[in-house]
Amino acid sequence: MISSAVCQPALDQFMEEIQSGADTPHSKGPRMTHNDKYLEIWKLQKAYPTPNGSPAVIVEDFTLNVAEGEFVSVIGHSGCGKSTVLSMIAGLSQPTGGGIVLAGREIVDAGPDRGVVFQAPCLLPWMTALQNVTLGVEQVAPGKSRAEQREVAAHYLELVGLGDSLDVHPNQLSGGMRQRVGIARAFALSPKMLLLDEPFGMLDSLTRLELQQVLIDLWASDRKTALMITHDVDEALFLSDRIVMMTNGPAARVGEILEVTLPRPRDRQTVFEHPDYEQLRGRLMSFLEERANHPPLPAQPSGHEHHLPTMTAAAVNSSKSLRRSLSRSFLRLSGFSNRVT
Repeated sequence: MISSAVCQPALDQFMEEIQSGADTPHSKGPRMTHNDKYLEIWKLQKAYPTPNGSPAVIVEDFTLNVAEGEFVSVIGHSGCGKSTVLSMIAGLSQPTGGGIVLAGREIVDAGPDRGVVFQAPCLLPWMTALQNVTLGVEQVAPGKSRAEQREVAAHYLELVGLGDSLDVHPNQLSGGMRQRVGIARAFALSPKMLLLDEPFGMLDSLTRLELQQVLIDLWASDRKTALMITHDVDEALFLSDRIVMMTNGPAARVGEILEVTLPRPRDRQTVFEHPDYEQLRGRLMSFLEERANHPPLPAQPSGHEHHLPTMTAAAVNSSKSLRRSLSRSFLRLSGFSNRVT
C-alpha cells in the first residue's frame, strides 16, 4: 500500500518534463504556439466505401478551433458523427479529408499527448486501480523510478476520491468508481488535451451528477484543454465554455456554436439558478428540435452577429420551475438538501 503523501517536488518535476513537449512519433512538424487555436480542425471528413461505389459520408467539412485551456462539448442527435470526430482527434481513425493540428503539430496517430476517457473505463481486470493508472504513467515517463510513477498515479486517484481504494481490483469497484479510475488515468498522463466520449453515459443519474462535479473540479485545477462528446444538454451547459451543435447526418458538420456565459467556478445549484441558464438551455433545445436537419447558418458579415431565437417569458418561467424542482430532488437524494432553498 503506497502512502497517501505524495512527494510534491518530484510530482512537479514530472509534470514539467511531460508538458515540455518532447517529440513523439504521433505528431509531426515544427513546434508552434497558437493559444487561441490550440486545436485546429479544418474541413474534416470521414467517409466509408460502399458496395455501390458511392462513399457513405459520415462527417463533412467539420471545422473548429479550440483555445488552450478551453472546455468544449459537442452535442447532437445519435448517429450524427460526434464520436467519429473524437476518434479522429484521438488518432484512432484516419480522416478521409481535411486535417487536425494540436499544439502546432499535425495529428497522424494515437498518442499519450491526448488522454481519452471512454464511456466504459476499459480497465485491465487483473490489475488494481493503482496499477491501471501507473501503466499509463509508465508510457509517458519511462525514465522515472517505479516509486515516482506510483506516486503520480496515487496522486490522481486521491484527487478523484479513491485514495482508500488504490489496491482494489476493478471487479470490486462500482461503475462510478471504475470511471473515476478512468478519469484519473487520463489526467495522470498529463496530456496536452483531454478527449471524453460520453464518459458518464452508462452511469445512473446520481452518480453522473457526482462525477460531473469531480471532473469539473479536477479540470479547474490546471485548465487542461478538453473536448467532450455528450447527449446531455444540462451536462454540456454545466461543464463547457462553448457547445458545438452538430447537424444530423449524413455529411454532418458544425451547425451552430453556443458560448456558455455561466461564471466559473461552478456548482450545480448555482448554475441551475443563474438567470442565463434557461435561455442557454432553450437555445440548445431549439437547435436540436428545429434546426439540426437544416444546413449550417450562412456566415454573417463583419459586425453582424446572428442571434439565436430566445424563449418567451412564459416558456422560461415554466422551464425554470421544472428545472428547479428536478435540481431539488437530485440535491436531496445526494445529501445536499441543506443547500436547497
